[in-house]
Amino acid sequence: MKNTLKLTLLATVLCLHIPAHADTASHQAAAEELLKVMKVENMYEPLFSQYKTMFTSQLAQYAKDPATKAKVEKHVTQITSILQSELTWSAIKKDFVNIYMKHYNENELKEMTKFYQTPVGQKTINIMPTISKESMQIAQERAKKLTPQIQKISMDLIKSLNTEKK
Repeated sequence: MKNTLKLTLLATVLCLHIPAHADTASHQAAAEELLKVMKVENMYEPLFSQYKTMFTSQLAQYAKDPATKAKVEKHVTQITSILQSELTWSAIKKDFVNIYMKHYNENELKEMTKFYQTPVGQKTINIMPTISKESMQIAQERAKKLTPQIQKISMDLIKSLNTEKK
């Protein structure tokens, strides 16, 4: 009798777990399909060239002579190599899927996939990198104009703190 009760309880727990697992699997499949339709992998890959450009421009100030320039280029190549080997789409895809699963239920993911399969959805996918780039440029330009004000406020704070120390 005791063993029968244990077996019944175990069977019940297992049966309850199977639908939950199936729901998770279909939810995951919906997230993966959305990422595929959105061409996230294609958008993700160009980031490496952007990283390389960013590192090169940041370190260019140190490249005063050919020998230093060669060291900087070697450094940038090493950084880029690490990023390319560790941040591949296949390595990070699961994280993206989990993010979408966390914020959208399965039905919402399917609805989004339907939208991105429409002509307007495809246009959105194709033009979004340009819109993001233009938006960032506007923000950077505005921030650049504010730099003198921010520097003045920061210098005033430093002066004030130095005065308090005396």
